[in-house]
Amino acid sequence: MSEQDNLSTPPEANPSAKDQSIRQMSDGAKQIAHGAKAMFEGHVAPATRRTARTVKQALAEQKDGQKPGVQGWVSWAPFALPVTGFLGIFSLFLPMVTGYGRSLNFFSRSESRGEGIFLIVAFLLVIASSIYFLASKTKRSCILAGTIGGIGGLIGCIDGFGNMAIISDGYGSVGAGAVLLSMLSTVILVASILALLGLRKSATDSSLAA
Repeated sequence: MSEQDNLSTPPEANPSAKDQSIRQMSDGAKQIAHGAKAMFEGHVAPATRRTARTVKQALAEQKDGQKPGVQGWVSWAPFALPVTGFLGIFSLFLPMVTGYGRSLNFFSRSESRGEGIFLIVAFLLVIASSIYFLASKTKRSCILAGTIGGIGGLIGCIDGFGNMAIISDGYGSVGAGAVLLSMLSTVILVASILALLGLRKSATDSSLAA
């Protein structure tokens, strides 16, 4: 083959270029997994404590006469938790990062598979606790659903937004899975806080038994 033929060969047909692209994607996936692990260890616990303090302050400052609009959001919060939890699991199977003609989700590589399983467990706990609250309507189940939902939503937010930031640094394009995970986790976190805020009114509501 002549030198001119080599120059005219497209990058897609060059095995070495393809292997290099695959190696870059693999290195990017490893970097994403390591970055997410570091975020879990360095930010989840402190952020959880800050969220707990925020909820406590909100409960202390909540007026007895809630506005109808606020009460409307509080009432739908328990129903939003299982729905968004299920959609959160679905988002883990969508592309997290795309580039070089390939896409990776949370289960494409062994480095990120543990992270995906951890998130599935977190969302399953959110779904189970919220369904338990909807079935029992007790104060204890509301606290359980709100707490588990808050922790699960916070972890999902850190993981989703953290991966988006890492991917944007040059490891490819942010996939729909990372975006959807971030959005749904934010909804779960907000719905959990609203569910806990509802305890203020439920203290005088006979529909919730202690």
